[in-house]
Amino acid sequence: MTSTSRLGCARIGVEFFEYRRSMLGPLENSDCTKPAEKLIHDGVLSSRSSALLILSLCLGVGCGQSTNQPSSGKNTAGGGGESGAGFSGGPTVMVADNGVSIPVRDPRDSCDGLGLEISACDASGSCDSLGCVCPSETPSASRVACTSYGCVTAISCATFCAVGPSAAVTAFFCESDGLCDSDAACASSQRCLIPPGAKRGSCSTGDLGASCFADGDCASGACVVSDSSGRGSCDGGMLCNRAEQCGRKKCVLAPDHYVGSCTGGAKGSPCLQTTDCTSGLSCTAPVFGSFVSGSLGACTDGFVASPCATSADCQTGFFCVDSQHVCSAGSPGGPCDDNSDCPGEFCSTAPVGSGCTSGEEGVGCSDATQCKTPFCVDFKCSSGAPGKRCVSNSECTGTCAYTVTTCTDGKLGHACDDGAPCEAGLACRLSVCSLP
Repeated sequence: MTSTSRLGCARIGVEFFEYRRSMLGPLENSDCTKPAEKLIHDGVLSSRSSALLILSLCLGVGCGQSTNQPSSGKNTAGGGGESGAGFSGGPTVMVADNGVSIPVRDPRDSCDGLGLEISACDASGSCDSLGCVCPSETPSASRVACTSYGCVTAISCATFCAVGPSAAVTAFFCESDGLCDSDAACASSQRCLIPPGAKRGSCSTGDLGASCFADGDCASGACVVSDSSGRGSCDGGMLCNRAEQCGRKKCVLAPDHYVGSCTGGAKGSPCLQTTDCTSGLSCTAPVFGSFVSGSLGACTDGFVASPCATSADCQTGFFCVDSQHVCSAGSPGGPCDDNSDCPGEFCSTAPVGSGCTSGEEGVGCSDATQCKTPFCVDFKCSSGAPGKRCVSNSECTGTCAYTVTTCTDGKLGHACDDGAPCEAGLACRLSVCSLP
C-alpha cells in the first residue's frame, strides 16, 4: 500500500476506538482509501470513532506485540509526567507493570518532525491535500472533503516514508486539528499538545481516543500505548500499560505484552488467573486472544451464556459452543453452532432469532437444514403452503406467484399470476383466483 493510501486510510476518522477487539467485520482493501463519510454511508463504519482501529488493520501495525527493545533514556507514551509548555510534558515510565518494554515513539513522528504545514478549509468545503508515495518519497495531492480543520500543504516525504505507517496517523491529527504553538492557538475546549522536544503540535481535547504523550495529556488520566509505533491514546479504563490507568480496576497483562486490559473481575471480564475474578467465578483458558492485549481468559460461572474456552469451563451438563466461546445446555434459545448442539431441536444461525429452536413455522433459520419445515424463506422456517411468502417455486409446495411473492395452489381465493394460473373454472383477477 502506498503512503497516499496510508494517509487516505488515516482520513477515515479522528478518534481511536478504545476497545479494539475485532468488533468490526472483515474489511476490504478498498475500504482503506475511502473517506469517513463514504464508509459511514456504505455501512462499513457506524461512526468516525473507529478511525485508528481501521488504520492499524489496514497498515498491519503490530498492536500489543512483545518487544525486545531494551529500556532507554528516551521518553515514551504510556508513562506519567506533568504537563509542560503548551500541553504535554515528558513521560517517565518506559515499561509496563509486567516489566515488558513499551515501544518508544520516533521523535520525528510529530507535526514538526514531518515538516507539516496546514491550511484552513476554503468555502468550497474541499481542498487539495498532500500525501506521500513511498518508497519513492514523492508528494501526491488528492482532493478531499474538509472534515475538520484543513489540508496538508507541505510535508517532508523523506521523513514520512522513513517513519512508516504511524506518520499517516500523525499527519491526520495535525491536518484535522490544526497546528499550534500554545493553548492560545486552540479552541477554548482544547489545549495544545506539543511532543517533547518539538516547537509545535496539534490541538487536542484530551478526550477518549485523543493522541497523547503522557497521562496528564488525557482528561481520563490514562495515556495508553497499544501499538508498536509507541503512539499513545487517551483511554477510559479499558486498556492499560500500568495499574494506575485502570482506576479502581486491575490491569491484567499477558506475559510478553505491554498492553493489557482493565478488569473489575465481573463475569465476562478479562483475566489471567482466578484471583483476577470476583468470588464464585473462575478464569477460563485464553479466549480473548487479540492483537491488542494478547491471550487472556475470561471470568466465568460456567452457566448458560457464560464465557468458556473449552467445555471444562462450563458447569456439569453444559458444553462450550466453540465459535462463540459461551456455555450452553442446548435448551431452547441457547447458543449453538449446529444442530448437534441442540438435542432434539435445530440450531438457527439467522441474523435474528439465532440459537436452539423448534424448527417450526416462523422461527429463525439460515437454510432449510435448520428447520422442521421443508423451506427457509427470508430467514424464517416455512411450510411453503399457499399464502406463504416466496421468491421462487423452490420455496413452495405448489407454485410461486412472483408478482405477489406468495405461494399458491391455484384454488379459489389463493394467489395467482401469469406464471401461476388458477385451476380450471376460476379466473385470475387482481392476483387472486376468483369465480368467473
